[in-house]
Amino acid sequence: MANGRYAVVVAIRMQVDFFTDNPNSVLPNGKIVVDLQTHPQKDEIQEDWFYNAEDNTFSPEGEIHYPEPAAPQPTQLDRMEAALQKNYAQAQQDGADTITQELLERGTL
Repeated sequence: MANGRYAVVVAIRMQVDFFTDNPNSVLPNGKIVVDLQTHPQKDEIQEDWFYNAEDNTFSPEGEIHYPEPAAPQPTQLDRMEAALQKNYAQAQQDGADTITQELLERGTL
């Protein structure tokens, strides 16, 4: 890329953040640099316009597509309670099995 006019687009929002004459000065983290030197819309594009990478067009209207939030992770307390509940349920089952076995051995059941 040589010096000229470039649009710097925020990748997560796909909106023009700013313009630069030196694309090498832009850190690539989450940015898309679009060369406007020969772009058909080079004279109309403004900050906050939306960029469509599929057809290389800009528009003043568009939608911001944020990624879906990650499912909440269980807290340490949630994991401890689940383990206790599992242990309690297992202890109940073990106790019921033991009583049933004793009653069977005695011939009560």
